[in-house]
Formats: sequence, C-alpha cells, structure tokens
Amino acid sequence: MEELDQALKITLRALKRKDLFEAEIRALLSKNGLEIHADDVMQTLREKLNWSDEKVTKAYLERSKTKGAERISAELEQRGAVVDIAFKDEPARARLLLADKFGETYNPAKAFRLLRGRGFSEETCEEVVQSRD
Repeated sequence: MEELDQALKITLRALKRKDLFEAEIRALLSKNGLEIHADDVMQTLREKLNWSDEKVTKAYLERSKTKGAERISAELEQRGAVVDIAFKDEPARARLLLADKFGETYNPAKAFRLLRGRGFSEETCEEVVQSRD
C-alpha cells in the first residue's frame, strides 16, 4: 500500500506541472520502479479525477492553434498518444497564424516557409498562400 501511495503521489505531482498521457504516466512510474502499480494508478485517475487521454489531447489541441496537423500528430505520437484527429479547420488556423504574424500583406515565400515550419501540410500552405492572390 505504501508503494501505491508513493506512485499516486509521484503521478499527481507530475500532473500538477503538465498534462500527461497514459504512456507518459506509465513511463514515469517505470522510471521510479513503480510500474507494478501503473494499472491501479490509472484506474484511480479515471475514477477520482475523471482523467483520460482524450481530455489531455483536447487540452493540447487548444494550446496548439498555431501548429499544423503534421506537427501536432508527430508531437502527440512522440508523447505516446493515440492520434486519430481530423484537422478540418487547418486552412483556417493557417490563415489566422498568417494574419497574426504578418497582417494584411506578406511575402508568399515567407508565409509558405512559416506555415511548413509550424507543421502545416504542403497542400494547406499552397491553398492559403494562393488564395490570398
């Protein structure tokens, strides 16, 4: 029971600093030699805190409005999240980013590079930059 309490304490301390996906929580517990309590910790988080990977993903997407689908998907996969997200609003997010960064006028080549660097698809970059003309 003491180890389970320690596992919960470590997990809750980490969750106060950053939203974590299940894979990240399990890795944290494994790093601390508490992997045998991972299932109990996950069950407790779900029951007591209504925690879920889906909620963590939604919060991440809210903070990632200036990133493209490719970059978001790569970052989520790297963190161990299940990536199954439709990015229907990607052109709108790209236009918003360009308006915030450049205003009304911008160099198409610079705009394209900025969008690609933020992980927007090549198709979205072309669509947004060409629609301005």
